[in-house]
Amino acid sequence: MKRYLGVDLHRTQFTVCTRLENGRTYLRQWPVQELKLFAAQLRKEDEVAVESTGNTRLFYDAVVEHVERIAAVNPSQFKVISQSVKKTDKNDAELLALYLAKGLLPEVRMKERKQREVSHLAQSRDLLVKQRSALKVKVNNLLSAEGINLKREALSSKKALDRVLSLPLSPLMLAEARVLVGQIRSLTESIDELEKMIEEEGPKLAGHRNLMSIKGIGPVSAAVLLSVIGDIRDFAEPGRLGSRHQEGTNQGRGDCRDTRHRLASILHSGLHRRRSQGWPRPRQPGGDAAARGNRVLCLMRGA
Repeated sequence: MKRYLGVDLHRTQFTVCTRLENGRTYLRQWPVQELKLFAAQLRKEDEVAVESTGNTRLFYDAVVEHVERIAAVNPSQFKVISQSVKKTDKNDAELLALYLAKGLLPEVRMKERKQREVSHLAQSRDLLVKQRSALKVKVNNLLSAEGINLKREALSSKKALDRVLSLPLSPLMLAEARVLVGQIRSLTESIDELEKMIEEEGPKLAGHRNLMSIKGIGPVSAAVLLSVIGDIRDFAEPGRLGSRHQEGTNQGRGDCRDTRHRLASILHSGLHRRRSQGWPRPRQPGGDAAARGNRVLCLMRGA
């Protein structure tokens, strides 16, 4: 008999609701330490649903080879749980099992390990870049208060940072500037280290060489884009990739959020580079979703 398992996953334990085809349900709670034991008692015809959280990949990797299908559920789209007035582990697991049996769950794609690791590197780099930018704004504001106005790009080099410390400032302001400049330098070193790792791992992702063939696209941008897109075979039609980009732009959430500008840049520059090979001219900058997705699909598939 086919079983549908809804799993409410937490860091230390998970609650499982097993729903049979006749509607009967069984509940059991497992410690995460017994995840392998749980996976061993699964059946090949089972289907499993689990919310996408911080440790979903750990659960997914342990279970995927033991069942017919495992669905990672997008919690921001599955409002039945997120807005439930009876939000308990038991109730959440029951709802996941019920909607899994009905085929009504909004799923997210699970990336391969290498894609996920590069994506994590890119997210850490993005965080550090934002922190560095905030510190540069602070330094500019500090100097502006003393009538010293620098251009936005004036703090982009080591020499420029050295010049800041040689400016005629009061002892207290100079001490503050020294601390801020030290933090900027430290963040720059960390960003460079992350970029080096991304550059080394990027060529291991399928499609990296094709994207690198586009003028103006460097190894970091290509690697980050590929880590966000994941398996290109998940997009059966070009419009699906374009729509995914548009969704990230409109909603400002998900893994598209950090790379939507890179995606647009790649698509637009790729259009001009490949125009001679038969790309259609868009009706407006960037074209529609299908046209945008088609360009990336062809590049990543070796067109």
